Amino acid sequence: MSGISKVVDSGELIQISFKYGMGVISFLSPMLPPLEIIMGLCLILNIYMKQTALAVFTLVFLFTVAFAYAYFFRGVEACGCFGDWFKMSPASTFIRNIFIMVGAWIVWNKSEYNVYRVWKVATILILGAFSFAMSGFTVDNSLAATINLKSLKGKNLSETGLRRLNLEKGSYAVFVFSPSCSHCWNSTENIKQIKESILFDDVIGLVADSGDRYLENYKKIMKPNFEIKALKAEEIDRVLGTSVPKLLTIRNGVITQIYEKDDIPCRQLLEHYLR
Repeated sequence: MSGISKVVDSGELIQISFKYGMGVISFLSPMLPPLEIIMGLCLILNIYMKQTALAVFTLVFLFTVAFAYAYFFRGVEACGCFGDWFKMSPASTFIRNIFIMVGAWIVWNKSEYNVYRVWKVATILILGAFSFAMSGFTVDNSLAATINLKSLKGKNLSETGLRRLNLEKGSYAVFVFSPSCSHCWNSTENIKQIKESILFDDVIGLVADSGDRYLENYKKIMKPNFEIKALKAEEIDRVLGTSVPKLLTIRNGVITQIYEKDDIPCRQLLEHYLR
């Protein structure tokens, strides 16, 4: 499950690896989820058990060392083991990894160098190749979106598909979200605090018009204190990509900064950044 959850969004894995402090090596991280899937298939199909158990032990040990460094020295609390789908506490991550390594050692100790069947190898090769292809496809889409986002900084809204927001004068924070996204709900309290501050002339929520059926429920439960505007999904996706939430800071019609997902700051941090 860990490999599958990451292979569908390899771009997110690259971002997590950068937070770990892996530098340019982070661009190799999309190769890991397909390898995880291949090792899982080997264990399920009872093929190359001894070699696979050793590989699992080694990989999880390296993951644990990397996460320990990221946690204690870089303040990273989400291991990214399940991509952006599911998050575990640091303690749960360490305990889980210990159990996996113990299990891998037991499998290695008890297994023999077993004879394999051709259909099992063929299955692993086919699904492994598909996993590598999927990982490459998702990272390509994500990198394209990331490059596009970086190019937006310093650009005037009139040059983008967001010109209809009419934010040419004054300072604004634009919260781009989906009312059906749990991460967006979690970020809403931060946005409400930013609205209550005097950091910006106004704070605006931006959603795709296709999410209207979820919006009323979002308003009822979260009680946002900011105005929410809607644009066509294609307009938003073409400029900002599909991942949410995002926070744009805009001054006199020019995009000054873009924050994504876990990087969206609380009011206190944003005050510090804007000094």
